[in-house]
Amino acid sequence: MTASCLMPLGGSEINSGYKGYGLAIMVELFCGILAGAAYGPNIRKWMTATTPANLGQCFIAVDPVCFAPEFGERLGDLIKFLRSMDPVDPAKPVLIAGDPEAEHKKS
Repeated sequence: MTASCLMPLGGSEINSGYKGYGLAIMVELFCGILAGAAYGPNIRKWMTATTPANLGQCFIAVDPVCFAPEFGERLGDLIKFLRSMDPVDPAKPVLIAGDPEAEHKKS
């Protein structure tokens, strides 16, 4: 029997593990500092109900065409590339975000 585990976002430090740290800080900035909520060491401990949680949320809407006019074509190219990759299990195709929901709508 072999044991397996999921690596942190970005993988181990030897091959880009810092990405997880950067994304975590970005979430902290948007949902804590920018939202005026608790952040970092100021967030209450898990399962403590003696103080309000004071958790923030941040929603951002971006029109990608403002940054990359060919966004739709480039995204379509990436999606086609991802779906054409060889799956780990030949019986299960490579999926992208939204594929399971779209399949569920069909049935």
